[in-house]
Amino acid sequence: MPVLVDGMDDAVSEAFAAWPERIYVVDANRRIAFAGGPGPWEFDPEAAGQALDELLRSYECQRRGRERGRLQGSTRDRNPR
Repeated sequence: MPVLVDGMDDAVSEAFAAWPERIYVVDANRRIAFAGGPGPWEFDPEAAGQALDELLRSYECQRRGRERGRLQGSTRDRNPR
Protein backbone atom coordinates (compact mmCIF):
# COMPACT_ATOMS: atom_id res chain seq x y z
CA MET A 1 0.00 0.00 0.00
CA PRO A 2 1.59 3.30 -1.01
CA VAL A 3 2.17 5.89 1.68
CA LEU A 4 2.64 9.57 0.88
CA VAL A 5 4.68 11.71 3.25
CA ASP A 6 5.73 15.34 2.97
CA GLY A 7 9.47 15.84 2.45
CA MET A 8 11.78 17.34 5.03
CA ASP A 9 11.40 20.69 3.25
CA ASP A 10 7.63 20.68 4.06
CA ALA A 11 6.83 21.67 0.47
CA VAL A 12 3.32 20.17 0.60
CA SER A 13 2.56 21.77 3.94
CA GLU A 14 3.75 25.12 2.63
CA ALA A 15 1.80 24.77 -0.63
CA PHE A 16 -1.50 23.70 0.92
CA ALA A 17 -1.17 25.15 4.44
CA ALA A 18 -3.37 22.44 5.94
CA TRP A 19 -4.86 24.26 8.87
CA PRO A 20 -6.41 23.03 10.97
CA GLU A 21 -4.53 19.74 10.78
CA ARG A 22 -6.45 16.57 9.96
CA ILE A 23 -5.68 12.89 9.55
CA TYR A 24 -7.08 11.02 6.57
CA VAL A 25 -6.99 7.31 5.76
CA VAL A 26 -7.39 6.64 2.04
CA ASP A 27 -8.29 3.16 0.76
CA ALA A 28 -6.85 1.28 -2.22
CA ASN A 29 -9.58 2.74 -4.45
CA ARG A 30 -8.46 6.25 -3.48
CA ARG A 31 -11.59 6.87 -1.42
CA ILE A 32 -11.46 8.50 1.98
CA ALA A 33 -11.99 5.72 4.53
CA PHE A 34 -11.54 8.03 7.53
CA ALA A 35 -11.56 11.80 7.86
CA GLY A 36 -10.42 13.04 11.24
CA GLY A 37 -11.71 16.15 12.89
CA PRO A 38 -9.86 19.45 12.72
CA GLY A 39 -6.94 19.84 15.06
CA PRO A 40 -5.87 20.51 17.59
CA TRP A 41 -9.05 19.77 19.57
CA GLU A 42 -10.47 16.99 17.39
CA PHE A 43 -7.10 15.63 16.23
CA ASP A 44 -7.40 11.90 17.10
CA PRO A 45 -4.53 9.68 15.95
CA GLU A 46 -5.99 6.70 17.85
CA ALA A 47 -9.25 6.87 15.85
CA ALA A 48 -7.24 7.08 12.63
CA GLY A 49 -5.21 4.05 13.74
CA GLN A 50 -8.40 2.11 14.44
CA ALA A 51 -9.80 3.04 11.02
CA LEU A 52 -6.56 1.92 9.38
CA ASP A 53 -6.61 -1.37 11.33
CA GLU A 54 -10.21 -2.01 10.23
CA LEU A 55 -9.32 -1.26 6.62
CA LEU A 56 -6.33 -3.61 6.71
CA ARG A 57 -8.47 -6.35 8.32
CA SER A 58 -11.05 -5.99 5.54
CA TYR A 59 -8.29 -6.32 2.92
CA GLU A 60 -7.01 -9.44 4.69
CA CYS A 61 -10.52 -10.97 4.72
CA GLN A 62 -10.93 -10.20 1.02
CA ARG A 63 -7.54 -11.79 0.26
CA ARG A 64 -8.42 -14.92 2.24
CA GLY A 65 -11.77 -15.15 0.46
CA ARG A 66 -10.06 -15.00 -2.93
CA GLU A 67 -7.57 -17.68 -1.87
CA ARG A 68 -10.39 -19.89 -0.56
CA GLY A 69 -12.24 -19.47 -3.85
CA ARG A 70 -9.18 -20.48 -5.84
CA LEU A 71 -8.59 -23.50 -3.61
CA GLN A 72 -12.22 -24.61 -3.88
CA GLY A 73 -12.10 -24.18 -7.64
CA SER A 74 -8.97 -26.31 -7.95
CA THR A 75 -10.50 -29.01 -5.70
CA ARG A 76 -13.62 -29.15 -7.87
CA ASP A 77 -11.46 -29.52 -10.97
CA ARG A 78 -9.68 -32.54 -9.49
CA ASN A 79 -12.83 -34.20 -8.11
CA PRO A 80 -15.54 -34.04 -10.78
CA ARG A 81 -18.93 -35.43 -9.72
